[in-house]
Amino acid sequence: MPPKDVKPKSLKIAWIADPKKFGKKPGYPKPSLCDRLRHEAGWSFVRVTSKEICAGALRRGGYDLLVVPGGYAPNFAEALGEHGGRCIREFVSEGGGYLGICAGAYLGSMWGFELLPVEILDIDHWARGKTEDCRLCSTAAGGRVAGRGL
Repeated sequence: MPPKDVKPKSLKIAWIADPKKFGKKPGYPKPSLCDRLRHEAGWSFVRVTSKEICAGALRRGGYDLLVVPGGYAPNFAEALGEHGGRCIREFVSEGGGYLGICAGAYLGSMWGFELLPVEILDIDHWARGKTEDCRLCSTAAGGRVAGRGL
């Protein structure tokens, strides 16, 4: 465990928005996720596009984590294609993190880019949920890496 006066590493975080909704669908993306992570954990984000990911931005940019939020998983999959999926798998296999939320979780499953051996039972009838009681937390080790408040 590092001494208490040692600050946690500042994470370099990339996020990608649903390429068909970003800038086109009013209210997308909802600001709550990034706002909460900025406020509660002190994280900051750099938006990357599918073209940038396909060109190697995750590795070349020195990112620690890729955040893929909600949207529609097939939109992400179509824009990234197999090459983008391979770039994300390589990033993760080399130690990069992947945080998939809602559509991003689908994308990380066996349905998408196969980051985890999780099967989607019925993608055609998935149910959107909403809760005001969502809390983010980490283990002690994760907290030392992620920073304050998480």
